[in-house]
Amino acid sequence: MIYQLIIAALLFLIVSFGIGFILNLLAKTWWVSLGAYMVLAGIVFFKTTNVSYPVAEILLYYVTPGIGAMAAGWSSYVLKRVGYTMFR
Repeated sequence: MIYQLIIAALLFLIVSFGIGFILNLLAKTWWVSLGAYMVLAGIVFFKTTNVSYPVAEILLYYVTPGIGAMAAGWSSYVLKRVGYTMFR
């Protein structure tokens, strides 16, 4: 069970980073992935408020993709600041 949680956390992190990076690349801003994550996580959280989840699942479903979205925004910001032309 713990191995499945570790693999799922890694997959959520990588997928949210990839989708966020592509969104930031297309929108040419660094905050789009964070905004999209906040909206989607808020919708999902408020739709499932009456269901009780263990703490591990809450961390897996909400925190791990948030870290990936923040990493995508940060990497886009750094690449834009360094001067890569595809981010201008």
